[in-house]
Amino acid sequence: MVVAAFESCTAHNVGVQAIGLELFSPQDTDILAGQLASVRRPMELAVLPFEFRGASFAGTQPIGFNDPVFTNSKRVSTYALENNPSSFTLSIHLYFAHGGDGRPMFRYSAFQRNSTGGFINNAAQDISFREEIRARALRTAEFLNGLWAWANGKGIVSRLRLVTIPELEDSATPSQWIDCQRFIREVYATRGAITLFRRSVHGGDRSRPAGFYYEKHGQTSVIANIAAGDTYSNDGADIAYSDLPTTTSTTIKHSTFCSASAAAVRNGKSTLYWRNSFNGKRNVQPHLRGVLTPFTHTQYGAKEQTALWIYLNTF
Repeated sequence: MVVAAFESCTAHNVGVQAIGLELFSPQDTDILAGQLASVRRPMELAVLPFEFRGASFAGTQPIGFNDPVFTNSKRVSTYALENNPSSFTLSIHLYFAHGGDGRPMFRYSAFQRNSTGGFINNAAQDISFREEIRARALRTAEFLNGLWAWANGKGIVSRLRLVTIPELEDSATPSQWIDCQRFIREVYATRGAITLFRRSVHGGDRSRPAGFYYEKHGQTSVIANIAAGDTYSNDGADIAYSDLPTTTSTTIKHSTFCSASAAAVRNGKSTLYWRNSFNGKRNVQPHLRGVLTPFTHTQYGAKEQTALWIYLNTF
């Protein structure tokens, strides 16, 4: 089954980079879904499901629409699609390795091809990493097929957009990223799945892979360095709003973020709202961080809800 085919980019989206969504409590998940459904404009949800469900999930067989790796992603996506007449984009980051996360760095050498299409590097680590990414891609393809089929059955599939980001904040060269994207696309094809691909660029060679959009994270000054069709997220620079706690070394005033995002959208760029509370504890492996309650926290949950609502309604 074909997940989706697109002739245009996902520009002009606004939404949330809820990295740790799969650990949100059911109530927090529903609050996020309600906010995304209530704002009548194209919305996007970006998630990092595998790291927050545990590495053991990646090595098992594809499950489909009810895959526990995507429980909360399914919950938000289906609600937003049913209740918001605008388009909805689900962007899935397949992999991330960071200090304290306990995951090996992304092994781009494993995907390098020779002139006949074979893999150049076949050491045990290369083969093992290819198999992990293959397993994640297969499970993602089956889930996305299920989401597409569900939306098609509801008659709302025309509003569904799907994006795959191979690695969250990669440091690849453009050619390395293309090799990796090709591998994932080929795995998807074995399940009849098609998505857009986007590069989440961080370090190293930050050039744009030819023919692809990309996203950049950080301070709002980053927006000037992306083009129409690209995506900006403040990931890594927490939003400072009233008395909301932050644990990052850099912050952005809420009003500054909102005004900069509005200007970006007017110029055909997408923006995603990130809060450290969407990730949970740092320097603890993601799947061990416990239940996340950004919107129901007894001390600041109401302020989190208000801050997100103001952002979503800025446009």
